[in-house]
Amino acid sequence: MSLNDNPNLAKLYPNFSGELKKTEVDRNNFNLSIKERQKTNKDLFQDEETSPESKQFSKIILEKYSPNDIIKVISSLKNIKVLVIGDVILDKYVYCECMEKSAKDALLAHKFINAEIHAGGSLAIANHLAGFSDNVILLSCTGNNYRDLINKSINKKIQKVLYNQKEDKTLIKTRFIDSYKGTKNFLFYNTDELNLNEENEKNILEFLNNNLDKLDLIIISDFGHGMVSEKLRNYLTDSKKFISLNCQLNAGNLGYNFITNYKRANFVSINDRELRLPFQSKRGDLETPIKKLSEHLKLDKINVTLGKRGSIYYNKGIFYNTPAFIKKPIDTIGSGDAVFALGSLLAFRDVDPHLTSFLTNSMGALATKIVGNRNPVNPDQLIRFVLKLLNGE
Repeated sequence: MSLNDNPNLAKLYPNFSGELKKTEVDRNNFNLSIKERQKTNKDLFQDEETSPESKQFSKIILEKYSPNDIIKVISSLKNIKVLVIGDVILDKYVYCECMEKSAKDALLAHKFINAEIHAGGSLAIANHLAGFSDNVILLSCTGNNYRDLINKSINKKIQKVLYNQKEDKTLIKTRFIDSYKGTKNFLFYNTDELNLNEENEKNILEFLNNNLDKLDLIIISDFGHGMVSEKLRNYLTDSKKFISLNCQLNAGNLGYNFITNYKRANFVSINDRELRLPFQSKRGDLETPIKKLSEHLKLDKINVTLGKRGSIYYNKGIFYNTPAFIKKPIDTIGSGDAVFALGSLLAFRDVDPHLTSFLTNSMGALATKIVGNRNPVNPDQLIRFVLKLLNGE
């Protein structure tokens, strides 16, 4: 069977009809020609060396799923009606060249090279989702700066519901980057947090009241910068909707934005520090705090990202360990958001845990090959990367 045998899939993913046309996709005999391999390797992961562990894990996936099975799963996400709510963040990258020590102060001088601003926070998550679902709503609040840039940076497929808080500014996180090595030298926040005011809280709650019944999935991306108020948090968790939750710990909220501030969720994706801190579990296994979080939030789907060590996915009482798929990331900023976005859709569809971990870790791997949130990861890139892994490359 090939992708071309299924006209619906071929229509959804036209870029792959030729690629799989001459490729036998039987799970026990999956080999690509040199020409097809070159096509598969292009874009984000060209010349990328995958980890030995990823090759072993891919064999397990190939025993259960053919490439067409995986593409069908991805295509099944398109009609999920998703609402993303959370903090709007702009990530600014300032590229500099190190010069010499200042003549009068104990500091190094840097020469400005160039700068770029990316749509981060809930904007980045919504942009990732828009590649996989045709029904994405972004609900948030912005300040009085960079409004045109924010609107232009959002995928046109997304329904934007962005209330303006004129007395505040949208948070910008500025990172100063060594233009030669790509290392981050310094980070600063441009403003105080945008704490949701009473008027916009009322506007958001009114929108939710009017639209909640039309939604399948609510994704809460709580970066702890004031957008998700206590009243809003309680309203969302009191609803009967499928709730996907991420609470990020960062330099602006460390010690305050614990995921235990919420009382319910259906799926969670966080990193190991965001898991350990709420339960004061500095050392020891991760299984214990995972079980505690499962009990606290009354859920059975928890994804914990571990950076270069891969991830642990807890699903209905079983722990699934998945390795990291690439060896040399370019930038890890935004990779957790990419994992969270796709993982939320897969969890809503109750996709097999092994396949969920395989796809989310692939998504995260691709995101680390992108500088910040310069671009979202799209389904074409994900499928190409999956084909590369399944081919043992």
